[in-house]
Amino acid sequence: MCYNLLMNRSLLKRRLVEQKEEADIILNQNLVKRQKQDELLKTLDAPLVKVIIGPRRSGKTVLSLQAEAAREAEYYYINFDDEILGSIVPEEFNLLLELLIELFGKKNNLILDEVQNVDKWELFVNRLLRANYNIILTGSNSKLLSKELSSALTGRSLTIELFPFSFEEYLETKGILASTDTTDTTSEIAQMRKNLNEYMETGGFPEVLLRLKDRGLQQKYLRELFDATIKRDVAHRYKIRFTRELIECAYVITSNFARRTSFRKLSKEIGISEHTLKKYTGYLEETYLVLSVKRFSFKALEIEKSIRKYYSLDTGYIHAKGLLSTKDSGFLMENLVAVELKRRGYEFYYYMFKDRYEIDFVIRENRKISEIIQVTDDEDGIREREVSNGWEAAGELNAERLTVITWYHEDEEVRENIRIHYIPLWKWLLKIFS
Repeated sequence: MCYNLLMNRSLLKRRLVEQKEEADIILNQNLVKRQKQDELLKTLDAPLVKVIIGPRRSGKTVLSLQAEAAREAEYYYINFDDEILGSIVPEEFNLLLELLIELFGKKNNLILDEVQNVDKWELFVNRLLRANYNIILTGSNSKLLSKELSSALTGRSLTIELFPFSFEEYLETKGILASTDTTDTTSEIAQMRKNLNEYMETGGFPEVLLRLKDRGLQQKYLRELFDATIKRDVAHRYKIRFTRELIECAYVITSNFARRTSFRKLSKEIGISEHTLKKYTGYLEETYLVLSVKRFSFKALEIEKSIRKYYSLDTGYIHAKGLLSTKDSGFLMENLVAVELKRRGYEFYYYMFKDRYEIDFVIRENRKISEIIQVTDDEDGIREREVSNGWEAAGELNAERLTVITWYHEDEEVRENIRIHYIPLWKWLLKIFS
């Protein structure tokens, strides 16, 4: 083993220098301040491992570099999403640390990027933590990271979940200030809806918005990112031999976005067992291609056994993979709301009122239902059935508020002590409430 280490020393040194140069180049670019940056900065001096998890290419590296730069800290940077550093073995961790000190001097701060790509990384991180290193690590697999962190660090970590750009961050890439002061006139409001339409089509991945202006290139990038996530983060990591079934599963789940998805029905459609389908779908969720929403019940077992609804974590994927029909505008709006609720950290479900009528979202806070949300495309007017179902469900679940998220309509009314707030989607996404 020592012989191999000596052989690798010069190669590893060269790669570490190249990665530091790449990090410096990133920080010299025009960057958007992420909404999670202040949250991360508050935790940086805590004697805990700071963990940033989220989809591949969602900006986790940039966020960690921005945070260290904001506090003017000196740090080491290692990216394990790399054909050289991603292939090191546990016995080489000490060599890696030795080379960092030799190249850059002694520093106390360390960024470990896509750390789940190397075996037994958690033992290395634990050892660094005991040696008083201040550590930020990133990863693209939520379950893998949480499982290994909990076993190795026993509560000595703080996790931040980072998604692609929110609508507010998207507007910032275009130099638009998101406030009511810039949306007073009919023309300005129409322009905001136009921006929202474009956001729904392109999605929020930073590379798409900041580097690629051609629509064809944007879609090509998203298709390749979607496929790379399946092949590298799912098939390779979980050693799946029959990738055709996995890819078909990903395609079907994503194309059924914002709809209840029966594994029994899908298993017959795809031709694989329910057990395999559930396993594959779990992998897709762990790697942030989709997110699932369970049906609400006051019984925990019923929640866990319920048919789930799946949403694409980025609507750009839906367009890029050609998974839309002409009737999907309302579902796209609902998809944006689901991702934003997840981004804001809410505990939310869908609900079947009278076991017949679907309520889009039920928000639970402190074991109480605080809000019912219905999402509707009101191009041809608001359907009263959706409002009345939401209102009756709010009464049944003892919620005080019903929010109807629309494309155009804005109003407020009270029906028998339940406040109904109609708000356009762009305003809801920007948290502009009248």
